[in-house]
Amino acid sequence: MDASGGDMSIDLWGREEASLGAGKFENAMKEISDLESLMEKLQVEIKSTLDQINVIEKDEAERRTVERDLQDQITFRERQVDLANCENELRQLQEKQGDADVELLSEQLKKAQDNETNYVDQVRSKKSIFLFISLCM
Repeated sequence: MDASGGDMSIDLWGREEASLGAGKFENAMKEISDLESLMEKLQVEIKSTLDQINVIEKDEAERRTVERDLQDQITFRERQVDLANCENELRQLQEKQGDADVELLSEQLKKAQDNETNYVDQVRSKKSIFLFISLCM
């Protein structure tokens, strides 16, 4: 026993326990520090990842815009070709219609001229008959 009346082995054991407790405390504090450091690293990585996601989303939005613009330009050019084809077809139909109108008018003029010639011949023939009848009388 010691001078205070206690057992020295208990005192040593208490010191060992205190020493072990201090070691556990130091280990726990180191683990907490390591975890805090890991959390900081993970937060930096999360921020970096979020920044990359934002860049990717922005690039994707720009790509979609460019894609829509290109599709609109392709559609516009197709419509230009369609319009040019329609205008060409309309011009050809108008030319055919003009040709048909000229042909129709030419036919009608020829018929009118033929009719005129027939009427003139009939009138001459009738005049001749009237003249002959009037001379015979």
